[in-house]
Amino acid sequence: MVNNGSKNSTSFLKVKQNISLSNILHKLWLESLVFRAAIFVVAVSLFLFFIGTITILKSLQTPVTVSIPDPNTSENKLSDINLANWKTYTNSLYGLSFKYPSTWKLTEKAGQQEGEVTYNTTVELTNKDSLITMYLNMNGIGGLPQTHEGESYILDGNNLYKFRKYFSYNGTKQVGISNSLTTLGVFELNGITYSITLTYPATYENSSEKAVLKEFDQILSTFKFLD
Repeated sequence: MVNNGSKNSTSFLKVKQNISLSNILHKLWLESLVFRAAIFVVAVSLFLFFIGTITILKSLQTPVTVSIPDPNTSENKLSDINLANWKTYTNSLYGLSFKYPSTWKLTEKAGQQEGEVTYNTTVELTNKDSLITMYLNMNGIGGLPQTHEGESYILDGNNLYKFRKYFSYNGTKQVGISNSLTTLGVFELNGITYSITLTYPATYENSSEKAVLKEFDQILSTFKFLD
């Protein structure tokens, strides 16, 4: 005769063993799931890293074209300008000649005579609110050089600079030619010191500003400095 107590004890042990086995299997399944998830994350990361590396390598192999603006663009060259209605100014004393549109009014003011030499002769071109001012054979320049924004500029084959500055006291902008961007706004050629600037209102609309700057460049493209 089998003791009921022994049967119950055996059944309890089997149930306990089944529960423990189930827990172990469940734990192994969870660990396997986490492991597979980790492998998936690593695989995705490696794939993205691989794609990113290929993209970077392709971008490095692609040639980069850098556009450097030409200070004397083709649209401002003398051969591209209609000079039919342009006038000519020549000053043999200061070795200077240039052309300008008839829409600009030219005035000339004699400078100071010192012995047989004349300094600071002024030539002005005006068109509405725009003013081109030229000082020929400058003398007695004062002040300290200032550093301005600008770029290199070729004037009649001479390597110079075009500078830009803003005057807050009267709300005007100025563009000029100089021998450097740290300058008093002058340049020297053939032993003669010149100053050439364009001044116009800072309130000009973008199209008006572009138009006057383009015309200034066109006038500059006609300059000839005589030996």
